Amino acid sequence: RSPAVYGPRWVNESTAVGRSAVTRGGRAQTRGEIHAPRMASPPPRPPDPWYVLRGHQHSVTAASFYDPPGHPAGVFLLSGDGAGTVRLWDLRSKRTVSERTEDHAAKGILATVPLPSGAIAVHGREGTLSVLQLANGLDLKQVAALVNPADRPGGLCFCPATWVPADGQELLALPTSDPSKIGLYDLRERKRTGVLEFPASASPVGMCMSMHVQAGSPESSGLLVAGYEDGSLAGWDLRSRSVLWRSKLFDEPAVAVAAALTKKGSCRVVGAGATDKLHVGKLPSTVPLDDGGVAQLRDLKSLQLKHAGINSVSVRGDARLFATGGWDNRVRLFTWPKASPLAILEYHRAAINVVVWSRAFFEVDGGSLLAAGSKDTRISLWSVYQANDTT
Repeated sequence: RSPAVYGPRWVNESTAVGRSAVTRGGRAQTRGEIHAPRMASPPPRPPDPWYVLRGHQHSVTAASFYDPPGHPAGVFLLSGDGAGTVRLWDLRSKRTVSERTEDHAAKGILATVPLPSGAIAVHGREGTLSVLQLANGLDLKQVAALVNPADRPGGLCFCPATWVPADGQELLALPTSDPSKIGLYDLRERKRTGVLEFPASASPVGMCMSMHVQAGSPESSGLLVAGYEDGSLAGWDLRSRSVLWRSKLFDEPAVAVAAALTKKGSCRVVGAGATDKLHVGKLPSTVPLDDGGVAQLRDLKSLQLKHAGINSVSVRGDARLFATGGWDNRVRLFTWPKASPLAILEYHRAAINVVVWSRAFFEVDGGSLLAAGSKDTRISLWSVYQANDTT
């Protein structure tokens, strides 16, 4: 039985057969005796958090595990909040080792993006972008403020930036001044090098709400999956910078997307949003279509949720599990890619804004840690369903 299922199962053993029937407990039972029903052992409860980080004074809006050069993996966590504060946590001591407030992000941090060089890109809700480096040990220092004001969206951003693998470049994808378009920014050259936009003949999708990059998927040289305000999901080929497929899955904005390979090597996509549905689908087998149209996701599986509203989706690195963070203050775990419910993790008292898996966990060889940042200003850390678990 799933750890997410609660409630006892009652077994009625009051019926005797014959005057001297032997019960399951081994005692002779005479006819006419009345026995109270016996309650079966309840299933195990989901675990408590491995630890809870407290320090932010505002809603935690961004989180990412950070492996700086020269340090062991799975030890540091970056987080950002609704007032523009960025914190670097050492998970061994469970303390903040560095903190700074980004003045350009006074309305909140959307993303903290670790880069292969060891730098950190910080994306603000106003559409601004800065780059931080570690100095004098583990002190966070700003080394660049990027994105020309002309490239900023006219209002607030809702879509966090994401890293784009590219040879010889450090690329980030984030919305442009036209929020339906996705700009590709080279952080080394400090300029925009390309844009992902639908053909003029395509129906409007509204602003981009979420993005995820799956590098090296079999169906493309690199896949960027985006969720849009009209409830559509779209896949972009990062080499040709053209749209591969587009599927309208929701009546509300698609605010959370992720993609990952399966054990068989195919790529699956998961999307969620303001509704009570979760969708998982396969990439189209042929893109683009021969008639020039846009392909659709296939073999869609829809999962009905008890409570509407998902803010974040994250697939674990071994592609066995994925997690969601919801408006109902809960983290939910599912198998990947079948989306079978596994567990509900309860701790927070307000909505979960972000969930993210680590690529390593210093306490468990080959393990992973799940972080969940909440509107209640706390970050819960969970060690669950480790890859080497046999139970």
